[in-house]
Amino acid sequence: MAQPQYGRRLIPQVIDDTARTEPDAEFFSVPRSSDPADGWRPITFKQIANAVNRIARRIIDKRGAPAPGTFPTLTYIGPNDARYMIITVACIKAGYKALLISPRNSFEGQMNLFEQTDCNIICFDAAFKDVVQPLLEERQMDAIMVSSADAWLADDEVPHFPYDKTFDEAKHDPVVVLHTSGSTGLPKPIVARAGMLAVADAFHDLDDFMGSENCVKSIMHGSRLFLPMPLFHAAGCYMSTFATVYWRRPVALGFTDRPLTPQTVIDAVEHAAVDNVILPPAILEEMSHMPEGVAALRSLKRVNFGGGNLSREAGNKLVKEGVTVASVIAFTEAAPLPYFFQKNPDLWQWFIIDSDRLGVDWRPASGEDDDIYEQVLVRKQPDDPLQGIFYTFPDAREYNTKDLYRKHPTLPNHWTYYGRSDNIIVFSNGEKLNPVTIEEIVTGHPRVRGAVVAGAMRFQPLLILEPVEPLTSQEDVDAFIDDVWPLVVKANKETVAHGQIGRAFIGVASPDKPFPRAGKGTIQRPMALKLYKDEIDAWYDKAEDGADSLSVHVDVTSQQTMIDSIERLFQQTLGSRPLSADSDFFSAGIDSMQVINASRLLRKGLEAAGASITADAIAHQGHLRPPDAPPAGSLPHGPRERHRDRDHQRQRQRRRREPRHPRHGGPAVQIHPRPAREPCRRRHRQQAPARGSQPDRARHGNHRRPGLLPPRLPRVRPGRVQGRLPQPQRGQRGAPGQDERRPRPRVHLDQGRVPLRRPVQEHPGARARGLRPPPPRRRPRHPQRLAR
Repeated sequence: MAQPQYGRRLIPQVIDDTARTEPDAEFFSVPRSSDPADGWRPITFKQIANAVNRIARRIIDKRGAPAPGTFPTLTYIGPNDARYMIITVACIKAGYKALLISPRNSFEGQMNLFEQTDCNIICFDAAFKDVVQPLLEERQMDAIMVSSADAWLADDEVPHFPYDKTFDEAKHDPVVVLHTSGSTGLPKPIVARAGMLAVADAFHDLDDFMGSENCVKSIMHGSRLFLPMPLFHAAGCYMSTFATVYWRRPVALGFTDRPLTPQTVIDAVEHAAVDNVILPPAILEEMSHMPEGVAALRSLKRVNFGGGNLSREAGNKLVKEGVTVASVIAFTEAAPLPYFFQKNPDLWQWFIIDSDRLGVDWRPASGEDDDIYEQVLVRKQPDDPLQGIFYTFPDAREYNTKDLYRKHPTLPNHWTYYGRSDNIIVFSNGEKLNPVTIEEIVTGHPRVRGAVVAGAMRFQPLLILEPVEPLTSQEDVDAFIDDVWPLVVKANKETVAHGQIGRAFIGVASPDKPFPRAGKGTIQRPMALKLYKDEIDAWYDKAEDGADSLSVHVDVTSQQTMIDSIERLFQQTLGSRPLSADSDFFSAGIDSMQVINASRLLRKGLEAAGASITADAIAHQGHLRPPDAPPAGSLPHGPRERHRDRDHQRQRQRRRREPRHPRHGGPAVQIHPRPAREPCRRRHRQQAPARGSQPDRARHGNHRRPGLLPPRLPRVRPGRVQGRLPQPQRGQRGAPGQDERRPRPRVHLDQGRVPLRRPVQEHPGARARGLRPPPPRRRPRHPQRLAR
C-alpha cells in the first residue's frame, strides 16, 4: 500500500481505510455508566465506519440524493457523544452538510443560523425535544427524532456507502457548518471545508521552529486524549477530528448526563487512562484552587487549554506545582494554526509563531500600546498547505483575525494573546480600553465565576462580577466586593489610567441572571451587557451621584483631621499605599482615574461642611497638606517665616491705602492653585476681556488704569492648592456686627486658574482657631514687567 500523502487525505476515506486495515483500533472511548468507577469503554474505527454508512443511507432514503454541488443543510442537536462525529461524516458521504448548533444559543441566534444556511431539516435526540419545539413553531422544518448512540453503533453490519472523490475534487467541499460563539453579536455560520481541516494532516511534515515542534504534534503526545469540550464547538469538533482521524490518537469523551466540573476531570484522569487533556480555562482555574485537582493535572503529560484566556494567577500556580500548561489557539474560520510549543514553562502565556510560514502581517493596533499588534493573515499562494483560512474565504487576499497580540520585549517570534479588537470599549471622552486584562486578573479569584467590563460611551468603566455562589443579602455583596477588591487594585495597576475600576463602580450579577455563555464556556459580552442594561444604568447613577455607602466622613474641624480623613480615603477605598501629609499623589502612584473617584467620594463628605470639590482641584493640589500649613518637622518661626511675616505686614499696610472694589472687600473661603513664586499670590480674572474695556474696569476696580495689561498669573506648580480662611478687618463688609448671617464656608474650585474672591461670610470658627488673614494684593508698580 502506498504511503499516504499528508495534507491531501479526506476524512471519510481515512476512516474507511483504517476500519478496513485496523478494525479494532480505538476511535473514541465513552463512560460505561454514570459512575466513573466503571471506567470507559472503547468505540472502534469499525463501529464508527459502520455507523457512518448506516446514517448516510438513511439520509438518502428520507431526503433523497441532492443535486451535485448543492450540499443541503441538515441540523443536529443532541448530547455530547459520538453521534456528532457520525452524522458529520455521514452528511459528507451523502452530499449534505451538517450544521451543529449549540443548545445555549438564543432563540434569535438559532433562527439566524437556520436562515443563513437555508436549513429545513433538524435531527435531534429525544432529550432535546423541548429545545427544538419552539424552533419548529417559528420555522417550517422537517424534524427527525433520532435513535440512541448505541443504536447507531450497533454491530449489525450495513453495506458500504462509497465516497470516491479525490482531494482536488473535494478540497472546497463543506465538511461541517459550525458557528461563531456569539461573543460579539448573533452567532454566524462558518463552513469548514475539507482543505482547511487537512492542514492538521499536513502538520505531520511541518519542520520544527526555534527548536520546538508544532502545536498539533505536541498535543498528540500520549496514549489517550481527554476531550470534554462540546463537539458542536470548534475546539471539540476540530480537535476530535484531528486526533482520531489524522493522528490516530484515541479520544475519551466526558459524561453526557452532567456538566463538566473539576471533579469529572479528576474522575477521568483516574478511571479513563488518559495522559493528555484539553480543557476550558474556567475549569483549570477552579482546579488550581483544589489540591486534588492540582495533583490530577500534575500526573498528565500535558494540560492544554483553549477557548479563552487562563488567568495569570491560575497558570502561574499550576506551573509552580509542576503542571505542564500549554495554550491552544485557533478560530472557527481556520484551524489549526502553525504555532509552536512553548518549552519554557515560565513562558506558558507566550506563543512561538513563525510569521513568515503562516503569512502574518502584524499591524499596530489602533488606540493600544506600542507593543500591541493586530494579526492579519495575507495570502501567499493559491493553495498554500498551511493557510487554511483561504479555504474558508477563497476570494480574500487577506484576512483580519481581529485578534490582538502583545510582542515580547526581548524574545523574537514570541507573542501573547491580548484580546479582540472588537472588544474595545470606547468611552465618552474618546479614550479606549481593552478589558481583557482586567477580566483575566479578576476572574483569578476563586469566588468569581465571570467578569465583564462595561463602559461604552461612559466616562469610566464599570466591572460586573458573577459570583460562584449566590449572595443573599447586601452584606454578602459588600463582603464579596471587599474580598475581590485587592485583585481589582492589582488589575488597575496593569491597566491604563482611564480604564481603572473605582470601588463604587463594581456591580454584582444576580443569581437569577447568569452571564450568557457560548458553547466553549466564554461569556457572550454583547448579550451580557444587553441583559444587564438596566442594572448598568442604575449602578452608574448610584456611583456618579455619590449616593452610596462609600462616601466618606471628612472631618474639617482642623487641618490635621481633614488630612487624616483624606489619607484614610486614599488608602482604604482607592487602594493606594500609605501616604504622608506631604507625599505627592502622583509619585505615590495615584493616577487621574483615582483622582476622579476621590473627588466623587469626597463630595458627600464635604457637603456636610458646606464645601464642594472636583477632580481638578485634587490633581492640582497633589498632596494632602494645605500649602499654608508648615510641613511636618519644620520650624514654624524660623528666619524665613519671620521675613515672610514682615513682608505680609508691609503688603497689608499698602493694601489699606488702595481703593477696594466691593466684590473684593469681603472675606472668602477658597481653594485655589498656589503660585510657585511671589508670596503676594496675585489674582487674575478667568476670562480676560479687552484691555481698557468697561468690563475690565468694572471687574478690577477703579485703581486699574485703562490700557494697562492685567497682572499675569505666576506659573503654578502642578499639584498645589491654596486654602485660606481669612479674617475680615473691622469696617469691611461681612465683619461681625455688620452682618449676622454666617453661612458655612464654600470651597470653590477652579480648573487651573485662580478665581476672583467672592463675598462669602467668615467661618464662625476662623477667629477661634487664630487663622491669619490672607496677605493683601499688591498693585504692580512696573507694568512692563507684567509682559514677561
